Amino acid sequence: MAVTIAVQLAYFAITYWLSIWMRAYEEYENANSLYYLGVYAASIILFLLLQLSGNLLYQYGSWSAAKKMHRRLVTAVLSAPISWFDQNPIGRLINRFGNDTRSLDTVLIDWLRMSIENGLRFLLRIASVASIMPIFALPAAVICTVGFIIGEMYTRTQVSIKRLTSINYSPVFSHFTDSLSGLCVIRARKDMDLVFQRLLAEKLAVHARSAETQYNCNRWISVRSDLCAASVAAAAGCVAYFWSGPAGLVGFSLTNAIGLSQNILNLVRTMNELEVELNCFQRVREYADIEPEEHLSEDHAKSSVVPASWPTSGRVEFHNVTARYQEDGPDVLRNVSFVANPGERIGLVGRTGSGKSTLGLSLLRFVNIASGQITIDGVDITKILLNRLRTSVTLIPQEPVLFSGDVHSNLDPFGESSETELASALAACTSIHVPDGSDQADHAHPAKTARPLALDTPVAANGENFSQGQRQVLSLARAMCRRSKVVLLDEATASVDHETDMHMQRVLREMFPDCTIIAIAHRLRTIMDYDRVLVMADGEIIEYVPSSIY
Repeated sequence: MAVTIAVQLAYFAITYWLSIWMRAYEEYENANSLYYLGVYAASIILFLLLQLSGNLLYQYGSWSAAKKMHRRLVTAVLSAPISWFDQNPIGRLINRFGNDTRSLDTVLIDWLRMSIENGLRFLLRIASVASIMPIFALPAAVICTVGFIIGEMYTRTQVSIKRLTSINYSPVFSHFTDSLSGLCVIRARKDMDLVFQRLLAEKLAVHARSAETQYNCNRWISVRSDLCAASVAAAAGCVAYFWSGPAGLVGFSLTNAIGLSQNILNLVRTMNELEVELNCFQRVREYADIEPEEHLSEDHAKSSVVPASWPTSGRVEFHNVTARYQEDGPDVLRNVSFVANPGERIGLVGRTGSGKSTLGLSLLRFVNIASGQITIDGVDITKILLNRLRTSVTLIPQEPVLFSGDVHSNLDPFGESSETELASALAACTSIHVPDGSDQADHAHPAKTARPLALDTPVAANGENFSQGQRQVLSLARAMCRRSKVVLLDEATASVDHETDMHMQRVLREMFPDCTIIAIAHRLRTIMDYDRVLVMADGEIIEYVPSSIY
């Protein structure tokens, strides 16, 4: 702020020194032109240096603040509960990380800087003109009041329109995301192309209407601000014509009075745009203040200390567990109780919606446990930090997630295993083959167009260069590298053939001999050799069945 004030004082010192230079020719016959020219040049250089320093300070502060806000936003979104993502579509997230973050990175600080500079310049112009021509204060006050009232009307409207425009971006992003996810289905049915094109056109039309209104609102304020500016200039000219005084001071006051007209326009516009762009800041802060899934308070951290070797045996106990997805939602699990002994393999079966996946998610605290208790080796999982719990329990999901890179980075993303361990885990999945792009032309001999997986095999984004079954087998290899005592399989073999399913079950028996395995399955042959089978219906365990009965 001090630098900004110094910049404005230096700016007015330039024009004021010109009035002093002009008055010198009236008072002295042989004025020292080099002296006045030197001071004038020095004041310009000082003004430029101060302005450069001010811009650097503003930009540095802007980058630091935007970086901190972006870090808060990323941390808040990644720490949000799973239920939060069910209520907020991906398009809103893209909008916050896209347009709103761009506003914080680029334009917001510029509007803030220009608003402060124009505000100080406006006050200094009013003071300089009124001190020389006091009569000018009356028309200037009236016209400036009208200008600010018009600007306030514009701001109230523009903020709402800007918010509406930002909101209308989200459905367009969501539609693109949904279209890309179902691109194969859209291409398979030609009539769906027209449906998705019509939906896109409707969403774009809604956004275009709000964007057009925003543009028309800008034109509205421009015309009225120009009228106020012209009125100020006319009033200053009339006052200067009828007021007698030194020519230098008259020129100084008239210059500032004419500049005041443009200053009003700039001040109204910059303040309005600042308030409009602050809407983006409010939207980002709204997501940055999301309630995290877990509060890492000091007391909680102290109460969450468990031995480094936990879990040692893998005994899992459910005691009358009732769980729901949202705190005020319906119960999905109802009084579920069972015990998984160390090294035991348990299968979960039941109709769709019976609560099988919810039971598995409750073991990782992805759902709200309304009542009851879940323990692993006698430790209540609600007393354990989420990061510690979820790194100690291995989940092999039905929809495996692969990241762009190579097999090595996907099997061991945190660099915790040696290459020997990774190669050993990958060798257990020798049934996977991926196409070799260099031999795609040879379709007559498939054996020549495939090669076994290696740690340096590239992986495309989302694992798109692998089939769904291959991704699941890679997910099994990733689980093998973690060596957890508790392994949860959520229909992990649903997308593989019978031979691969048998191979994966054989790997589980050989590589996880002393681990507790809880498997959610639809096919009974997947859990034929399991120790027990739990049959679920309507969120309850209705039957314990020994697998030998099958």
